[in-house]
Amino acid sequence: MKKLIALSLIGLLALPVTQAAALKKADKTETHSLHIPDEVAPAVEPYLQCRLQSLGATVKGTNGKTVDPVVEKGGDCSALRAKAAIDADALLVKAGKDAADRTAMVQDTLKSIDDFAEVMRGAMAGAKAKSS
Repeated sequence: MKKLIALSLIGLLALPVTQAAALKKADKTETHSLHIPDEVAPAVEPYLQCRLQSLGATVKGTNGKTVDPVVEKGGDCSALRAKAAIDADALLVKAGKDAADRTAMVQDTLKSIDDFAEVMRGAMAGAKAKSS
């Protein structure tokens, strides 16, 4: 089973086509998703949690309860990133993956998390600007 983490941001989009349309508002939903391979998920999830919490996001566990923060807003996640790389590689060694496959999967997964966090940073900043 593949893990899929999706966060949605809901905003309002004004439609100023005519005077009447300018008075109406439509919901616009943006969904950003991130795929984490099952083989490395236990190793990289703490890093993902850190990246999201460093943006000020609240992270909830599978039980629906808020997960204790591993970092303050604006905090540094580089140590958890390094640990995630080592731990993910160890899991892939146990799974019998060769060195090239391990390196590629770990690098791709961590880059995906970094890219996702940057998209979320922009989305959160846009949502904050709209609410101001």
